[in-house]
Parts: sequence; structure tokens; C-alpha cells
Amino acid sequence: GLSGWAELDPARSVELAGGRFAAPPPTTRFDGRYQSAYGDRPSELAGVAYDAVTLALAAGRKSPARPLPPEAIFAAGEVDGAMGRVRMSRTGIAVRPLEVLEMRPSGLLPVEPARIVDPADPPKGGVAGS
Repeated sequence: GLSGWAELDPARSVELAGGRFAAPPPTTRFDGRYQSAYGDRPSELAGVAYDAVTLALAAGRKSPARPLPPEAIFAAGEVDGAMGRVRMSRTGIAVRPLEVLEMRPSGLLPVEPARIVDPADPPKGGVAGS
């Protein structure tokens, strides 16, 4: 996804100058613990797997049902994931805060603060054109 732009060196990616993308705000807690345990930086997949297990554990603590019904994951609410707060939407999508960053030769510039946008929620103020 476009969050991979955050890994690019803006000074060497001049063709992307002015480009904007959404990415989770930087976190170091999970990254540091992972690196201490495995000696390397975690991949994005490692973070997604951590979030999935954390959500499942939270759902298991809240619901006595076994096996857990799918709606138990939604009912788990927000948890501290690898890349910040995360929750599961009613449509089964992991929803987390994203900030908008702009590529500049001097580095990444935050242009919109991190906020959660759930694709299952209708836009505020109605649908454009309606």
C-alpha cells in the first residue's frame, strides 16, 4: 500500500515531491520489542499478525462463547496494536488512525493529523452530489 512511501528517502525520491499519502503515525514500542526479540525490524506483516492476535485475545476476554463468533472481534473495541490503536469494523476491516503526510526533499511533512476513518461509516454531512 501507499504507507510504504514512509520508507522511501525523500531526498532521493524527488519525482514524488509533493505527493501525499496516508500512513499510521510512527510508533516505536512494538518495533523496539520486536527488534529486541528477533534482532531485526518487524515487517508490516508482523505488525498485522500482532494486531490480529491482540484483537482475538481482547475478544476472548469479553465473550464467553467458544468458538468466538465473528461479531466478538468487532465487540472487542479498540486495542493497542503494533501501529497504534486499532479496532475491527463491522465489515471486517481493521481500522486504525492514519495521518496524511507529504513528501518533501527535506523529509515527510504531516499535513493532516491522525484520525480514524472507518470506510463502513457514512461520510459526515451526507454524500457529495446528493
